[in-house]
Amino acid sequence: MFIYVKIKGLEDTRALLDGCYKEVVAVAPGSFFSVTKGKSPCVRMAFSTATFEDIVEGVARFSRVVREYMKDQK
Repeated sequence: MFIYVKIKGLEDTRALLDGCYKEVVAVAPGSFFSVTKGKSPCVRMAFSTATFEDIVEGVARFSRVVREYMKDQK
């Protein structure tokens, strides 16, 4: 199962990949699934085999990545 999340104020979620790697969390930028392959403010999260605890931890890690990235952009 997947969920798509739109990050308000972010033009291209590919910019988050380095931070996600450092936090050991995997998300797929929305542009990976676009027919135009352009920029996308969305990410796709997969959770079909994750436990509830793993989902909570993954979302917390991803949230840290987004917050740090957005803070650095100001």
